[in-house]
Amino acid sequence: MSVLHVFDMDGTLLRGTSASIELARHIRVSEQLDVLEKLSAAGELSNVEFHRRTHPLWQSLTDADVDTVFSAAPWIGHLRTVFDDIASRGEIAIVVSMSPLFFVERLIGWGARAVFASHNPIGGPFDESLILEDGDKVAIVQRYAHETGIDSGRVVAYGDSYTDIPLFRSGVASVAVNGSDAVEALAVHRYRGDDLRKAYALGRSLLV
Repeated sequence: MSVLHVFDMDGTLLRGTSASIELARHIRVSEQLDVLEKLSAAGELSNVEFHRRTHPLWQSLTDADVDTVFSAAPWIGHLRTVFDDIASRGEIAIVVSMSPLFFVERLIGWGARAVFASHNPIGGPFDESLILEDGDKVAIVQRYAHETGIDSGRVVAYGDSYTDIPLFRSGVASVAVNGSDAVEALAVHRYRGDDLRKAYALGRSLLV
């Protein structure tokens, strides 16, 4: 039987930051984004509304800009090593993120089998039906596991923040990676540091 490893991105694979923060820094709109981040953290802004308001900010970005930001971002150590090991075992790594798909999809080039994220396009209209909310992670993972024939007991989730809480509560094996107190309280295992191999080893220990 195969195994499905589900990774959050912001704060988990990206250490201490998010795609939006890194993109905003690159195009010098950090001040505008900081306001939106604070409202979101306070629960005053849904993810749909966050993306609605950031959509105009991203319209000046080019593919080259996104490539530059992606390459220079502070990724957790040994991410590609972990993705390579998962693939070598015939297992599957996917990334489910609230962040813009145009950024997250670049992880496919690093070994993710599939990514699921908010479609907040550059050069296209905003469509709120294509934006993910926290609870969507559970439905996405359950649907993907079903489509690939993977039993729920062979799913391991890695995450750090409130967007991962519904998935951690769903009963899958879970590892908090530099997680908040609330996420660590729900996780089976907890890891703090800059080596994804160690969090991944904890995840493997949960496989039955």
